[in-house]
Amino acid sequence: MKDSVSIQTKRLVLRDHRSLDWKEAQEYASDPEVCRFMPWGPNSPTATRKFIRFSNPQAKKKPRSNYQFATTLTNGKLFGGCGINIVNPQHREAFIGYCLNRNYWRKGCATEAAKALFQFGFNYLKLHQIFATCDTLNIGSAGVMKKSGLKREGVLRKNIFQKGKWRDTYLFAILYHEGRR
Repeated sequence: MKDSVSIQTKRLVLRDHRSLDWKEAQEYASDPEVCRFMPWGPNSPTATRKFIRFSNPQAKKKPRSNYQFATTLTNGKLFGGCGINIVNPQHREAFIGYCLNRNYWRKGCATEAAKALFQFGFNYLKLHQIFATCDTLNIGSAGVMKKSGLKREGVLRKNIFQKGKWRDTYLFAILYHEGRR
């Protein structure tokens, strides 16, 4: 496979970040409501540029284990980010994450991106399990996980100290035989 990855769905293109993506990424990365449940943000322009600079070299690592994608419409409009990260190659296990500009919430884009990441993970990366987590208060993200086919496996109680307080975390997962199409 070539260094650059691009995944296309009916409405979206998930692709490796480009240097100038930081400008469009800053639109959502600086929004306090978008970052409310994230361990980062709201981002300064410097922090967003730093993330994009981090993402670019990941695409050249061999073997690659971290895929951070710009989430765009098929017309090229960048409105979010998503990723799949292999955390345990021996057990073929990875986690996914996503973050979208709030103008694109409740339109099915996060679910579509998550499903595309599953197909990439199961069909190309040959993963056995893909998991995702979210704050138990983040009902939007929990809904995306359910709609995309992940099963809720449990609650991790007060497991993350984030933004000055302990939070509970939902753990969702999907297995190869459940998610491969």
